[in-house]
Amino acid sequence: MAEYEFVEHMGGMVIRMFVVTIYKRQTHFHSDIEILMPLEGSVQIDLAGRRSLVHTGDFFIINRNEAHSLMHTQEPNTLLVLQFSPNFAKDYYPQLSHINILQHHITKMYMPRLHDELRTAFAFMLRCMGEHREGFQFELMSALNTIACAIVRYGAYNDGQNDRQAAGEDKVRQRLVGIVDYLQKNFKSGVSLAELARQEGLDMTYLSHFIKDNLGVSFREYVNRLRLECAVDLVLHTKLRMIDVCMECGYSDCRYMNKAFIQEFGMTPAQLRAQGIGAQPTLTSDSGQPGSAEQRFQNLLAVYDRVCSQLETNDISRNKNPFLDKSAKLST
Repeated sequence: MAEYEFVEHMGGMVIRMFVVTIYKRQTHFHSDIEILMPLEGSVQIDLAGRRSLVHTGDFFIINRNEAHSLMHTQEPNTLLVLQFSPNFAKDYYPQLSHINILQHHITKMYMPRLHDELRTAFAFMLRCMGEHREGFQFELMSALNTIACAIVRYGAYNDGQNDRQAAGEDKVRQRLVGIVDYLQKNFKSGVSLAELARQEGLDMTYLSHFIKDNLGVSFREYVNRLRLECAVDLVLHTKLRMIDVCMECGYSDCRYMNKAFIQEFGMTPAQLRAQGIGAQPTLTSDSGQPGSAEQRFQNLLAVYDRVCSQLETNDISRNKNPFLDKSAKLST
C-alpha cells in the first residue's frame, strides 16, 4: 500500500521516537525526516528505485516526502525510529526544510563521524526519555539540533530546490494527501476511479497515471490494500463472522477476501484467526492508530534500558549530558 502518513509527534514537540518490529510496511511518505536504526536483525528498505539491506547498528536516513517501503528479512527485527519535522529550524537554518540526503545508508565503516554522532544522540535521547526529569523536552531538542548539525556537517546531500520546484512538489503533495484522505474515508463503499476523478476535478486517465507514478501502485491495488488491512484488524481483534468482516471492509464477496488473505499470508482469514494474533507479524507498523503516541512512548520506555545498553558509548552516563559537557569527546 502507498499512503501519506500523518506523523503524530510526542507531547506537542516536533519529534516522534518509537520502537517497532516490521513485517511489511507498504510504500508511504511523510513530511518528516526519518532516521531508522535496527537494534536487532535487519530490514530491507526500498527507496527511489534502490533496495538497501540495513543491518543492526546501521542508520538509514529518509528525506521528507520521499516514498519508501520496508520489508522483513529472514531474521527477526527490532527498529528504533526517529521522525522529526525539519521546520523546527526554519528561523535559523531554513535550508534544513529542503535538504536532500544523497547517502541514505550510514555505516560505521564508510561514514564514521556521522554514524558516531547519530549513535550518541540516539542514546542520549533515550536516556532523557527514560529518566523523564523536569525539562527533559529541552534536552531532547538539544539532541535534535545535534543530529541536524551532524547531518549538514558530515552527511552527503544537496541543499535542494528552487522556489518553482518547491511549489511543484507542494502541489503534488497536497493532491496526494487529498486523494489518500478521500480513499481512506470511502474505501469501504464502492468507490471508483471515475468517482474520485470527479471529486478531484481531474481527467480519469490522468488521475490513474498520477496515482501510479506518485504512489507506485494502481488505484485498485491501493483500495484493495486498505480493505485487506481493515479485514486483518477485524479478524484478529473482533469476533465478527467472516461474512460481516467481508461486508464491513468493502469486499463484494468472501471469495475475494479469502483470495487476498491467501496471497498475503498463505492462509484464509479463519486460519489466521485460529492461530491467533501472535501467529503473524503486524501487516504494517504502528503508525496512524488513535492514541498511538502515548502507546508508542510507553512501548519505548518498556524496552528503554535494553535499548540504551545497546546504544551506550563511553561518553554517556546517567548523569551527564555529552552535548553540554565540554569535556566529553565524541568518537571520530
